Amino acid sequence: DRFDYFVAKMIENGIYVTTDLQVSRPVNWEDIAFPGQHGPMDPKGVYKLLTFLWEPAYRNWEAFAVQFMEPVNRYADEPGMPFVSLVNEGSFRMGWPKGAGLAPVREAWSRWLAAKRAADANFLGGNVPDDPTKLKWDKFADTGSAALALFMADAERDRYRRMEAAMRKLGAKALFTNLNHLPYFPPNHVVRAEMYGYVDDHTYLDHPSSPITPWQDPMVFHDAHPFNDPQQRLYREPFHRVWGLPFTVSEWQFCGCNRYRSTAGLLRGALAAGQ
Repeated sequence: DRFDYFVAKMIENGIYVTTDLQVSRPVNWEDIAFPGQHGPMDPKGVYKLLTFLWEPAYRNWEAFAVQFMEPVNRYADEPGMPFVSLVNEGSFRMGWPKGAGLAPVREAWSRWLAAKRAADANFLGGNVPDDPTKLKWDKFADTGSAALALFMADAERDRYRRMEAAMRKLGAKALFTNLNHLPYFPPNHVVRAEMYGYVDDHTYLDHPSSPITPWQDPMVFHDAHPFNDPQQRLYREPFHRVWGLPFTVSEWQFCGCNRYRSTAGLLRGALAAGQ
């Protein structure tokens, strides 16, 4: 009731709403019927990974998404909620490969690689390892790791098709997107261009790190200047756009404590104007 009231008041005041259908909703292993595992699972990582590969995880996502979009308030056809992300930061990388979630990854990788080799006996020069744990996200000059980008793109294409179809079945009229976070590989960009209704991105400058316990104090900051950011987070955003599709940046922040935070509005405004 509080959420519905909040959304209603924003729309009443001319503020459009966007949301994600999975962010960090608590999920137990029992909720996805995963063998040998019990209690809470990591909803930000391994759960999102398993929505690609483990059918009960996908069905868990769909059941919640339908419950959220379909009731009396009918967010499915709410014109004040025109943009919806299916899974917040839901790439393979967020949960790859972690503990119990590794078995479905191995199985899916074996099926995918066998199909690629059946179509081309010399797939990527024959240098793709049978073990997906040998692949590195940051080594894409290597042909074996390049296969990981193709694998992820194919899995995302299948998952997105199912998720969007489930929402359209409800009569949802919003534009949908996905993969609003790293990694940004060319095969994934192709999926965005082919399938998404819009493209979304997340960017943080000087995002804090937690050296002891994730997301808890103490936090470490680097007082980074936006012009000296080695990853060029601010300036890479235009390269994530897809011509002809709406583009949003639904999460962005010049994180504190940082002496250069006052440049945020100036630089963001200048970048947007230049685009």
